[in-house]
Amino acid sequence: MDFGNVLVRIGIGATTVDARLEKAEYIQGEILRGYILVRGGKSIQHIERMYLYLAATTGEMIDRFSLEGGFMIAPGEEKRIPFEHPLPSYIPITTSRSEWVLRTGADIDMAIDPSDQDRIRILPSPELKLMFRLLKSGGFEPIYCGDKMVKEHGKFVQVFDYSPPASWKASIRQLELKVLGNGFFTMELIRRELRNELETRIPVAVTEDDMKDTGVSLFHRLIARVKEII
Repeated sequence: MDFGNVLVRIGIGATTVDARLEKAEYIQGEILRGYILVRGGKSIQHIERMYLYLAATTGEMIDRFSLEGGFMIAPGEEKRIPFEHPLPSYIPITTSRSEWVLRTGADIDMAIDPSDQDRIRILPSPELKLMFRLLKSGGFEPIYCGDKMVKEHGKFVQVFDYSPPASWKASIRQLELKVLGNGFFTMELIRRELRNELETRIPVAVTEDDMKDTGVSLFHRLIARVKEII
């Protein structure tokens, strides 16, 4: 057996993979474009499959997709494999505590799986930016800027907590905004309970029309729900 092949199988002088993105910042739902640079090692190897996945730096995986393999890479050879993939519209945006990496790997016959990772910054969609502006104009102040994630229906959902306007604070402790993707959101008013530590959650629907009229109908409905529980 060739000693060089033995070294390749334990990861010494083996093939490497490196994802190259067209940019470092992407908006929720945008198309992720780039290519994987495959560099041959010291022996010819068969690339069975390549894959990329988005994961939080804390470990949660948000999205994964595969690329066709089935080719040979010669010693010292380089191949560029282009890719395009739509980012989930619900992918949490980057915050001070929520950061994302794009990890690249490959299944190579009789060898250790090479891997690579690159940081990627996720920016809010136009709909989420509009929601932020609406809440700010209504007197809501952010408490936790998207640092929370919950898993619902098999996907991670980013949560934003807001402190209500001063005139509501006697009855409402906070507002919770969840980003569902594709321009959809859910909101809950969390009622302040003076007698015990239990909390009451009052859902508020957010419709497509709410996003078209600069938020007037949304805040009318918020005010109506607050009046119901005061």
